[in-house]
Amino acid sequence: MPEIQCPVCGFVFSVSENCCAGLCSKCGKPFITASALELRRKNIEEAQARESGFVISGDKLLRCCCSGEEVDIPEGIVSIGDDVFSGRTDITSVNLPEGLKYIGDRAFLGCKGLETIIFPESLRRIGKYAFKDCTGLTSVHIPAGVNSVPRAAVGDSAFAGCKGLISISVSGSIRSFPNGVFDGCGEDVVVSWKNLRDDPRCCDVVMRRTQAGLCPFCGGEISGLFRRKCTICGEGE
Repeated sequence: MPEIQCPVCGFVFSVSENCCAGLCSKCGKPFITASALELRRKNIEEAQARESGFVISGDKLLRCCCSGEEVDIPEGIVSIGDDVFSGRTDITSVNLPEGLKYIGDRAFLGCKGLETIIFPESLRRIGKYAFKDCTGLTSVHIPAGVNSVPRAAVGDSAFAGCKGLISISVSGSIRSFPNGVFDGCGEDVVVSWKNLRDDPRCCDVVMRRTQAGLCPFCGGEISGLFRRKCTICGEGE
């Protein structure tokens, strides 16, 4: 038989398997079991899903139950949880609200029909494998806000396997990307850095997977496109 602890007097006592609530056998105060609370939480989530198509906790999107090619994420969402849209091959576009800061791991993994994603300027982090195998994506713009913690701002393999991706623009001070972030993208994928640094060495640069590139900070040749080290100023990995 499961045991519970009275939240008032702390007395521990046994209850039946099917018990959801009752009175403490010592102090007589009411209690509710953890299983009953979990059931209540699930019922609330299901009611949310039926009404809006989304399951939300606070400012975090936990689940999407809506159908259709275009998804409008509600205003006020700050974080998209892990795996929320994973495997949704029917989605072609997602409208992200301004104020969104975090996209969780595998959030859009395998959304092969996804063609358009515009990141808000408020975005701070893109999780691991977040857009992996989104083969319909052709271009991505990473806003300036994704730079506060450069090594964690874009997760490993975030855009790996996006075979249609040929244009990536970076408007921030990210100096390097983590392992495999663009592995398996189009052979002619172009990465461009926009000059937003107060640094006379920094200029707009364009780099291709198939050719040597220039350092975004001094213009010198670099070795390796996505994990790079400038041979002149030493910036990068």
